[in-house]
Amino acid sequence: MNGNIILDSGADVSITNRGELLFDYTPASPDIAAGIIGVDGSKIKIYGYGYISLHIYNNENLDFEIPLLTYHCDKVGGTYLSDYALMSAGIDYRSIGGVPHLFYGDDGFVELERISKNIIIPKKYIREPGVQRIGGLHSALGHADKRRVTKSVENGFVSTCEEFGSDDDVSHSCIDCKMGKAKRKNHVKGSREKYLVKKPFYRVCSDLMFVNEYSTAMYKNNRSIIRDTYYIMTLICEYTGFCLAFVLQKKNNALSCIKRANSWYKTMFDCHLVHFHTDKGTEYLNKQCQDYFIEEGITQTTTAGYASMENGKAERKNRTIRDDIRTNLISSGLDEKYWVHALDYSIALRNKIMNNDTSPEKMILDSVFTANMRTEIMGHMFRPFGSHGIYYDVANKRSDNKSNGYHCFYLGPAYKPCTDYPTVLDGDLIVVMKRLSDGTLSEEIIQTTNVTYLLPTRVYKDCDLVALNIEPRTPREDNIGVAETHDINISVPISSNTSTAPKESMKFINYAPAKDKAAIEKLKDTPHTHAITSDSNHDTEDVDKLPARDETANQDRSDVKQVVEPTEPDIETNTDDSDHLTVTETETEVSVPSNGTPSASDDALLEQMEQDDPTTPQVTHAQFEHTLEEGGLHELLDASNATMLKANDESTPGPQTETPNTAETFPEDRRRTRSMFRLNQVSAVRTLNVQRLPGEKPAPQRLIYEIVRLDKEEGKEWDVAYNNEYESHMLNGSWSAVPIRTKDREILKKTVQMQVLCTEKRVKDGKKPKKVRYVLRGDKQHPSTYADTFSPTLSYDTLRMLLADAVESNRFIILIDIKTAYLNAPIDTEIYVELPRSMEKKPSDLKPGERVVHRLQRAVYGLKQSGRQWYETLRSWLLKIGFEERGDVPCVLIKTDSKTGEVLLIIAFFVDDMIITGKDQKTAEEFVELIRTEYKLKQTEVDNSGFRDILGIKLREKRDKKTGVLQHIDLSLSSYIKTMIEDMGLTKEFKKTRQLKTPLEPGFQFDPSTATPHQLTGSELAHQITWCREVVGALQYIAAALRPDLAYAANYMSRFVLTPHPVIIEQLMRILRYTYHTRGYMIRYSKMKSDKGAVNERLITYSDADHAGDISTRKSTLAAIFMMNNGPIAWYARVARFAATSSTDAEVAAMVEAGNNLAYYREVMTFFRIIGPEYSKKNQMMQREITQTGGDKRLIPLITYVDNTSAIILAKKGTTGSRTKHVGVRVARAHDIIEHEMIEYVHLGTKDMYADILTKAVATEVMTNLLPKIMEIGDSVVHK
Repeated sequence: MNGNIILDSGADVSITNRGELLFDYTPASPDIAAGIIGVDGSKIKIYGYGYISLHIYNNENLDFEIPLLTYHCDKVGGTYLSDYALMSAGIDYRSIGGVPHLFYGDDGFVELERISKNIIIPKKYIREPGVQRIGGLHSALGHADKRRVTKSVENGFVSTCEEFGSDDDVSHSCIDCKMGKAKRKNHVKGSREKYLVKKPFYRVCSDLMFVNEYSTAMYKNNRSIIRDTYYIMTLICEYTGFCLAFVLQKKNNALSCIKRANSWYKTMFDCHLVHFHTDKGTEYLNKQCQDYFIEEGITQTTTAGYASMENGKAERKNRTIRDDIRTNLISSGLDEKYWVHALDYSIALRNKIMNNDTSPEKMILDSVFTANMRTEIMGHMFRPFGSHGIYYDVANKRSDNKSNGYHCFYLGPAYKPCTDYPTVLDGDLIVVMKRLSDGTLSEEIIQTTNVTYLLPTRVYKDCDLVALNIEPRTPREDNIGVAETHDINISVPISSNTSTAPKESMKFINYAPAKDKAAIEKLKDTPHTHAITSDSNHDTEDVDKLPARDETANQDRSDVKQVVEPTEPDIETNTDDSDHLTVTETETEVSVPSNGTPSASDDALLEQMEQDDPTTPQVTHAQFEHTLEEGGLHELLDASNATMLKANDESTPGPQTETPNTAETFPEDRRRTRSMFRLNQVSAVRTLNVQRLPGEKPAPQRLIYEIVRLDKEEGKEWDVAYNNEYESHMLNGSWSAVPIRTKDREILKKTVQMQVLCTEKRVKDGKKPKKVRYVLRGDKQHPSTYADTFSPTLSYDTLRMLLADAVESNRFIILIDIKTAYLNAPIDTEIYVELPRSMEKKPSDLKPGERVVHRLQRAVYGLKQSGRQWYETLRSWLLKIGFEERGDVPCVLIKTDSKTGEVLLIIAFFVDDMIITGKDQKTAEEFVELIRTEYKLKQTEVDNSGFRDILGIKLREKRDKKTGVLQHIDLSLSSYIKTMIEDMGLTKEFKKTRQLKTPLEPGFQFDPSTATPHQLTGSELAHQITWCREVVGALQYIAAALRPDLAYAANYMSRFVLTPHPVIIEQLMRILRYTYHTRGYMIRYSKMKSDKGAVNERLITYSDADHAGDISTRKSTLAAIFMMNNGPIAWYARVARFAATSSTDAEVAAMVEAGNNLAYYREVMTFFRIIGPEYSKKNQMMQREITQTGGDKRLIPLITYVDNTSAIILAKKGTTGSRTKHVGVRVARAHDIIEHEMIEYVHLGTKDMYADILTKAVATEVMTNLLPKIMEIGDSVVHK
C-alpha cells in the first residue's frame, strides 16, 4: 500500500512518507517536529509539511484542483488523506452499492477504488511536483552515512566531483534512505506504563487467539455440523492482570461478551470500563461496537498495523493460556474435548496466583473493598485437574442393592467469573462416568458438592479404567455417529439464541443400535461462560487437537440433566415457516440454533440420517440450515453424493435447470463438495439471491438520488419529485429548522438517520412516474422513542361488504388518496433526526463525535410508530366531526342523521387510501371538500375502461343513465394478474395455450413420501424453492382479494412450497395458466332479485368440508363462502387442526367455523345499519325478555346451508350419544350458535353447494356449474 493514496476516514490530518509528493515543501520547525499523535497514542515524528494537489475531474462538468495540507512523517506506511480535510474542502465521501465515490457539491462525482478494506484514490487524481534531486556528498556516494562520507572526503579516502561540495543538510533526513532502509521501529519495553491508571478495570486490553479443533474419535468418518475452528477472547485488566476468557465461534458475538464483562465489572465491583485497547480486528472495529462504546463512554484505542507488541499483555496471556491447557490435559490424561474446562481451570487459578507480592484477585479486592474485608471473590479448594473421586447421586432413590456412587473426575470450580448461569455454592465441576445397562458409557457434566476425592490423589490417566468399568469402548467404524436405524426428525428454530430454564443436572446419553453391543462414546461438556465468534487477524498458533463447542446458546449448567429420549412419530408437519426448519422423517427430535451450530444439549445427538440407498449419503438439516446461513445451498458440508427428491430425467414445466453430471469438489482439507442431496420435506428456508428464469424481469434495484438526478433524460423529473417531497416536509414542519450540534449521549441515542428513497411507479401513459420519499431508519430506532406501534387496517371482507351494501342502498362512492398522510400526524415522543448530506451540509468546524441533529415534530415515514400516529390522528378528527366507530370493526366509521338515524356517510380507510360512501352525491362531495380543508388529497379518477383503483382492486360502477340508480359494482384483478404473468416471463407461452376449466387437475393429491424421486443440486433447489414461494404468495393474494375459485388451490399448494417436486411445479404452472386465461373473472354485486326483502336473504352462508382429504395427514379441509347481493363478500378454505373421525365430525367442525364467522359479519351488518340493531349481540338479552313476556317472536335467523343432514340433526339436538360423544364439544358449540347467534342451519344438496369448490380439486362439471353462480365470468372479457 506504500505507493497508493489511501482515504482515511478516521484521521484529523493528512500524512505521507513521500515528501516528493508535496508542493511548497517546508522543513518542520522545532515546535512541530516533535510529531503528531497516532491512533494508538504514540507520537509520529514530522520532517516537514506541504500540499498534495488533488485534481478531481470527469468527462462531463467536473474539473477542479484542491491543495490539501499534508505532513511528511516518519514510520508511515503510505499516504493517508484525511476525510475531515476533504470534507472541509467541500468534498464528500460516500459508498453507493459498496462502491466508494467522491462528491463535490452538486457538480458531480468520481469513482474510487477499493483494495481489501482500504479506499484508494487513483493516482490520476494526484498531481505530482516536478522531479527534485537531493544534492550533496551523501547522495553522490551511494547514500552512505553523511558524517562518515564527509570525513572520508576531507581525509582524501574518497574522491568525488567538486559540484557536489559538502553536505549542508546533515540534520535533515534523506527521503530515499528512509524508503530504501525502512525497518520496524523498535518497541520500548514499559513504554505504555505512563498510561497506566491504578484502578481495576479502568484500562482493559483484549485479543483473540486462534484454536484449531481436530476431530476426536467420536467424529471420525462422520460428518459433523460442529465447526472446526474456534477462538479464545481474553479481557485483561492492565492494572491488576485479572483475566476473563470467552470461547468464540462467530465474531459478531464478540460485542455480547464485552457487554457481559462490562456489566460484571459494574455489578460485582462498581468499576467502569473506561479505556479499551485492542488490535484492528473487525470484531472490535465495527459499527455495533462503536455505537456501544459511544453509549457507554468508553474510549477505544488500537495497535498499529502488524504491531502485536503494542498489545503485549494480551499476547503474553494468550501464550500462558495455551501452555496451561496443553499441560493440564497431558497431566490429567483426560480427552482433548475437555479443553474448555481446562481453560476455565487455568483462568481461575491464574487470577489467584501471586505475582509481585500479590495476586490479581487480591489487588481488585483491596481497591474495591475495605482492607482485609475479603480475601477471595469466590473461595474454592483447588486440586489437580482430572483428580479421581466418587460422586454420590442424592437424587437417585434406588430400591435395589446397587450403589449410588459413581466414578468422577475433577474439572475445576463450579463458579466462574462473569458467568451467565446459576452455580452450586462452593461446588466442584466434575464429569461423572456411568456404565448403562445396555453397555453404553454415559458421561455427565455436573456441578455438585457431593463428591469425595480418593487418597492418595490420582488423576484420570493413573486409574485402571478396566477395573473401574469405565473404559471407553471403540464402536464399529461404520456405526460411529449413527444413533438408530430409523429416521431423525430435526427441528431448527430460526429465531435468535434461546435460553432454557435451569434444571437439576445436565446429562447426555448416546444411543447405539441394539444389535451393536459396542457403545458409542459421545460426551458433551456443560455450556460455558464463553461466547463464540471468529477473527482473522490474530494469533494463529494452534492449540493442537482441542475440540470445542459453541457457547453462545446460553444453555444452562448447574446440576442440570437433559436426557434425549426417542419420541413417537409426529403426524403433524410444522408449517410455520417463520419459526422452524423441519425435516419430517421422524423419530428423534433435536433443536439446533439458527446459526447452524448445535446447542449444548442438542449437539450430543448423532447427526447422520439413515439412508434408503446405502450408497447415497444424506445431509442433516442442521447442515442445511448452516449452509443457508453461509449463503450457498450448493456448498453443503460433507454432502458428497446425496440426493434431494431423487433423479428424474423427464423435463417438466416451470423453472427447471440442467443437472450437472459431475460434482464440483473443493480442496480436501476443507472437506466440501458441491453435490446432490436428499430431503423429504422442509418447512422453512431463507430467501436466497438466485438467478431468475429467462424472460423474468429482474428485481428492482435501489435508486440513489445523487446518481439518478444526473441522468440527462430523467434527471429533471427526479429533481421535481425531490423538491415536491422537500416542500411537503417544510409545509408540515416535519422537523425543527434550528439545527442542534451535540455530543449528548441521550440525544444521540434518540437520533434516527434519514435516507432519500427513489422509486418508479407503475407505467402510466408510457411513462414511469418518479417518486422521492424521505424515510427514517426505524430499524435503528431506540426503544425509548416509541411505545404503541400497532396500527389497524381495513380487511377485504369489510370492504366487500361495504361495496355490496352500496349497491343495495344506492350509495355514491368516492375514492381518495391523502397525500403525505403520515406528515399530518404529530410525533408523541422526543426524537431527533440527522439529515442526509444532500439536504444539509455539515459544518466545517464539526468536532469529532459531534453531530448535527434536528428535533422531529411529525411522524415521518419509517418510524415504528408513524402508522399508529396517523391512524390515531385521522380517527380522532373523524370522531370530532360527528362520526361513530365500533371497536371490532377497525378503520370504518359512520355518520348518521341524529333525527332519523339514517346513515349519511360511511368512511373506510387503509392507511392513506380512503373510500367514502354517501347517501347521495351531494353528501359525499361536501364531505370531500371538508377533508380538503384539513388534508391535501387526490381523488381517484376513472380510467379508459371505466375502472378505479382501490387497494390494488379495480372497481367499476354501472348506473342507470336516466335515473342515476346504481345497478351493480364489478371488482377485478385483471391488471394485477396480467402484470404478474409478464414479470414471470410466461405471457408468450400462455398465449399459445387454451383456457382450462379448473385451476388444479381434478382430484389432484400429492404425497411427498410416495412421490417419484427427483434429483436436484443445491443451487437448483434454492432457485426452485424461491420460485415456488413467489408463485404461491401471489396466488394467495389473488385468492384472498378477489378469486374464491383459487382459494383451495392456493391453500393446498402452500403446503409444498419447500418441496419443489416436478409434480408440484407442473400444477403451479397449471394454476398460473388458468389464472391468466380467467383474469377477466369478476365479482359483481347487484340489486337483490327477491321481492320479499327478507333479512335472511341479505347474507347467505354455504358451509362444507372434505373429510380426510389430505392424504398425507388425513385432515379435513373446512370451507365456507358468504354471499351478499348475489356476490361473495368473504370465503376461506383451511385445513382443520385435527383429524376428523367421520364426515359428520368434519361437517360439524365446518358448521362451527362458518357460524363463528357469520356471527361476526352479522355484527358488522348491524353497525352499517344493513340489518336492524336488534340483531346485535348486545341486544339479545332484551330480545329474550320480549319473547318471554309474550311479545315479538324470535328474529328471522340468518341462513347457513350445509349438505350433511346428520350434522344438522346433531347441531339442533345439542347432545351426543355414546357413538358420537367424540364430537360432543363441537356439537355443543353448533347448538349454541343456533340458540344464541340467530343463525339457522339448512340442508342443501351437494350439487348446489357453492363451498364445494373450496374443499377439493373438483371436477370440471362441478366448477362450470357452481362458479357462474358465484362470480361474473361472462365470456371472460378482459379490460386493458
